[in-house]
Amino acid sequence: MNQYSYLDSDLSPINIYMFSFNKSNVMIKKRGNMKSIQEDIVKFEKSTKIHHKNIRNEPVWLFLATLGCWSVEGEVLRIVAMVISMVFFVPRIFKGVSLPANKTYSIYIKDLRDKVLSSREIDTEKVRLTNTIDKLEKKYLRRSPNLKIGYGLYIVMGFYGVTFFLFWMEFITGRSWYF
Repeated sequence: MNQYSYLDSDLSPINIYMFSFNKSNVMIKKRGNMKSIQEDIVKFEKSTKIHHKNIRNEPVWLFLATLGCWSVEGEVLRIVAMVISMVFFVPRIFKGVSLPANKTYSIYIKDLRDKVLSSREIDTEKVRLTNTIDKLEKKYLRRSPNLKIGYGLYIVMGFYGVTFFLFWMEFITGRSWYF
């Protein structure tokens, strides 16, 4: 099947049409799907920005909830309070994130890249979209940006883990493991 492409009269990169010839050599005009791919990329970037904002802003609430758990009397109630704190905290981190269900960021990036490479766009557009996806991945999904953005989360999660361990050991042994 032979394929040709050209830009529409307004030279907008979104208005790419694909022509292909079927078995009877009749030219078929198909609209490219670049607009939907670009929308997916923009949606991914917005969702990631919201998620990173939540990672910066929400750990303080988990820290305060963990401190509040120290004031609860009784070992069982402390552990219940810790679990409830985490149940309320985790959805706040992902509030406003609009990824498809059961997909991590890395899987979503891989799907976007596959979608671009399997599209019927001209090669220059594929390269441009792939470079955009690569930049987003480097900016948001590498370890160093996440460590810079989420260091407060890591510190608070460490404090939460140590606190939960101490409460659990107190529950199991019946004696206090802290001062």
